[in-house]
Amino acid sequence: MYVTRYVTKRRAKKGTVGKFVLDYLRTATGPVASRQITEAWIAKRGLNADEPTFVIIRKRIGACLTKFKIQGVIVSAGIIRLGSVPNVQV
Repeated sequence: MYVTRYVTKRRAKKGTVGKFVLDYLRTATGPVASRQITEAWIAKRGLNADEPTFVIIRKRIGACLTKFKIQGVIVSAGIIRLGSVPNVQV
């Protein structure tokens, strides 16, 4: 059986997203939304912030946060409302 693979866009080296997320959370003064972390990652990498790129990066950041939450590295602060963005979870 042949599996079709697609080229990953905006690929980062292994472990760099997790390191960035933990560094960002360490320097945060309060609860942080995944959208804020995503915006900071896009700015740091100098990526084009079009909607498809933003969605892909946000999903990667969210997966990283979920992994850290399951491992017990971070604790969820609940739901944070940021302007017009409804129900963004940390």
